[in-house]
Amino acid sequence: NTNAMTSTESQQLRSHFSLGLRQSSRLSESLNLEDLKLKENFLEDDAAQRASRLRDLERTVAINKEIIAELLGSATRRSENANRRLNVENRFLHTKLREVRDELCESRAKILILEQIIKEMASNEAVSYTHLTLPTSDLV
Repeated sequence: NTNAMTSTESQQLRSHFSLGLRQSSRLSESLNLEDLKLKENFLEDDAAQRASRLRDLERTVAINKEIIAELLGSATRRSENANRRLNVENRFLHTKLREVRDELCESRAKILILEQIIKEMASNEAVSYTHLTLPTSDLV
């Protein structure tokens, strides 16, 4: 709360007031009443301007806090969206990887069958394809 004063601020205010009283007693000896009223008006205007600037600064801080919160929220949403897209892409790549592995296993199986056929043809024996077996996945 901006209206609540800390003990340090209160002590400073009393100190300034006390100093002001001492200075005003010296000033009153050298200045007339009209000069003192002008000085008082000037100080009141100055205090009002400072209070107005303080309120403006407090509003600016509040606005900045809102902007920062909005930016952080926006960054979080963008990050979550990017994370979701990456997860979808990872699932797609995982599926494609599985498909490529399966195709590789099939290719290796075909290579093994062809090697068996070539081996039998090279030995000039009659080739019987009924005894050829496809390798299991642990052989590939």
